[in-house]
Amino acid sequence: NEGPALVIKTINGGARLAALEHLRWQCRDRDDITVIDGYLDTATSGALMAHADCYISLHRAEGLGLTMAEAMSLGKPVIATAYSGNMDFMTPETALLVPWSPVAVPSGAEPYDVGSVWADPDIGVAASLMQRVVADPELAARIAAAGQRDLAARFSPAVCGARMRQRLEQIWSTDVVEPGHVHPSAGRPVDRLEGGPRAR
Repeated sequence: NEGPALVIKTINGGARLAALEHLRWQCRDRDDITVIDGYLDTATSGALMAHADCYISLHRAEGLGLTMAEAMSLGKPVIATAYSGNMDFMTPETALLVPWSPVAVPSGAEPYDVGSVWADPDIGVAASLMQRVVADPELAARIAAAGQRDLAARFSPAVCGARMRQRLEQIWSTDVVEPGHVHPSAGRPVDRLEGGPRAR
């Protein structure tokens, strides 16, 4: 009866070769840990995600959190730093959130500016949450189902499209341009056709 396995997925290891080799050295005696560095094509990445029982992102900063959203949409429980872009679509009911502390970005973390602030996730809490996912599959399934439902309800293509259309129609219906803002039609002639404006 095999226990859980951990797959650590990284990219751009060649730019931080010493750190990558140190990570591999730390995992050298662990048959239950696999390190994969490099970009994967869509099919391979999707297959890897589909086979996972849980997706983990202990990020320090995140623009959107696309891979976390993808995991949630597949019905996977997600453990993630409770910071940055992913908090636009994660709640304590839909994901297993890891607390963090603000820390200064150190030198050698290019392209991030030295001295700016990012998150330092609590590794101890993250490890406990990983253990909970294994020990309590019902909890993991409940969190995963809630995340999948919420993501579909609030961020499906149909819902986002309707929201974008509503906003564009609001913009189109007003001729008031606030100081410092460029009217959305500036520099591009548009025709108001059936179904909304269309750029020529």
